Amino acid sequence: VLDRWILARLHESLLEQTRAMEAYDLQGAARVLQAFTTDLSTWYVRRSRERMKEEGENRAHALATFKEVLLTFSKMTAPFTPFLAEMVYQRAGGNLESVHLEEWPIVDQALIDEKVLEEMGRTRSIVSKALERRSDAGINVRQALGGMTVTVPTGEFALEYQKLVKDEINVKSIEV
Repeated sequence: VLDRWILARLHESLLEQTRAMEAYDLQGAARVLQAFTTDLSTWYVRRSRERMKEEGENRAHALATFKEVLLTFSKMTAPFTPFLAEMVYQRAGGNLESVHLEEWPIVDQALIDEKVLEEMGRTRSIVSKALERRSDAGINVRQALGGMTVTVPTGEFALEYQKLVKDEINVKSIEV
């Protein structure tokens, strides 16, 4: 689910940035990059770190997704941070001599999965609120909790998202 989410976020951001750049809204385009960078580093990379260390098919998927994201991201950042974009492109294994010789990436509408984006937004919101509650209660995240109750408007919260919440909050069970 993390791979589907980051690809959806990448292409959603690419669409927003392309529209902003075509409208000569450079500040808006830069804000899109900032928001995506935050999502990539504080959620995807942190949540995928263990997957990238383990052996097997899961690792291969995580690394392939991360490489694709980095290559596209380097093309998106090239107009704003040319030297950093070049370094990321080269280290991620770009095909051409320079990122600045690449075409602008094309948005893949099929990868923009609104349901995954919405569910991951809900998941991140739940994590944020739960961490806030732990902090208010003075309970360190390293201390495992037996369980927590989550209330969502639909009454449904998929198991793959629950697993992310459990790992992030350090809780053994979730009741929806």
